[in-house]
Amino acid sequence: MASAGFTLLSFALVISVVVFFHELGHLLVGKKLGVRAVRFSIGFGPRLFGFTWGDTEYRVSVLPLGGYVKFAGDNPYEELAPEDRGRGFLEQPPWKKGLIAFAGPAANFVLAVALYFILSAAPHQELAPQLGYLQPQSPPRRRGCATATASSPSTASPSTAGAPCRKKSAPTPASPCR
Repeated sequence: MASAGFTLLSFALVISVVVFFHELGHLLVGKKLGVRAVRFSIGFGPRLFGFTWGDTEYRVSVLPLGGYVKFAGDNPYEELAPEDRGRGFLEQPPWKKGLIAFAGPAANFVLAVALYFILSAAPHQELAPQLGYLQPQSPPRRRGCATATASSPSTASPSTAGAPCRKKSAPTPASPCR
């Protein structure tokens, strides 16, 4: 059984990956449409580490439960810098703002489809159901059942309650345990 700490770290990692692709969708479409991205952050709160590339600050912050892209001019209560005139988010026509907003969920959808196909194409073992125990007075035991699955035939061990099944021969077509 996994510890609570491991579970929380796993959760934070998965959320961070999903958030990264979501915010990356907003960032790429926003930049492609000519909107200035001030900051791309995975996580909230104080900055842990990061770098500046071009006119965008890329960073990882303390709380890994979300993220954001800060576009120039995305707050109506802040003054837009003169050098950002024409590149502010709220100055854009509605169709551009709509595409930028839609890009995050679209990126998550593309990620889900890609992961589905990657995991489907990866080599994996078929997981067939297996019978582990037969109770002494259970209906299958009373009928003399001798199988768990077609790929892994097994039968019950001596008649103690909850005894594990032992591998034996596969059932015949006339077996009452199909």
